[in-house]
Amino acid sequence: MMASAQQPLLNRAVRATMADFGRYKKEPRQTVRRADVKKGDISKALKDAWVKVEYENNHEIFYIKAINLLKDIVYSSKDVGNFSIALAEFQNDKRFSWKAGMFLSALINTCRDQDFIIYTNHLAVNLVLLGYQNTKSIIVNGDVGDDLGSNMEGGTITVNGNVESWCGINMKSGVLIINGNTVHSLGYNLQGGSIIINGYAGFWVGEYMSGGNIYINGNFELNLNRFGGRIYHEGRLISGESE
Repeated sequence: MMASAQQPLLNRAVRATMADFGRYKKEPRQTVRRADVKKGDISKALKDAWVKVEYENNHEIFYIKAINLLKDIVYSSKDVGNFSIALAEFQNDKRFSWKAGMFLSALINTCRDQDFIIYTNHLAVNLVLLGYQNTKSIIVNGDVGDDLGSNMEGGTITVNGNVESWCGINMKSGVLIINGNTVHSLGYNLQGGSIIINGYAGFWVGEYMSGGNIYINGNFELNLNRFGGRIYHEGRLISGESE
């Protein structure tokens, strides 16, 4: 059974995000209201920062550059949500999915607000590395690419859609909730925190994990290369030691 200290948190998280994952499947691209980034100094400043930040093969260097461009701009979580919609304009940029995921992560982490809604259903490609080093509360409406919540340090990320692979890679703390399916390597090198998946958890679940908890409510295939942590299926401990 689940550890009693974590049961209330996880029950609330699952109830709040609705476990009816069957309705979160790949949908036709929808027409989404575009943010008016031509009006207002804040919208223009965020757009200018996107254009200025240069592509880097090293995502950590790119992230630092983005943070430096954004740190003097005062904007709200609503501005970040609007910018996620406006990203459709930049889909032809080099390595767009990677750059957009990291740029949104920098926007969220630099913003003074705590709660964010990100929109991805209107994009032709899935964003990579969204929620990098997250400590905030993020809801994503749509599908997400690889490395969701990479190096996550706290907070909550809820995805109302599907996620590709390596979800929660190097995660240290926080709660990651997927109301859909993933492909493989869920919780890769998980060190702490909790991952809840309400759809198919994929294969190689918990690869190289050393801590934390994974709660699976769909089908799955475990990876044998695990060094710690706990994995539950439908509330029953199936790997690791009970507390």
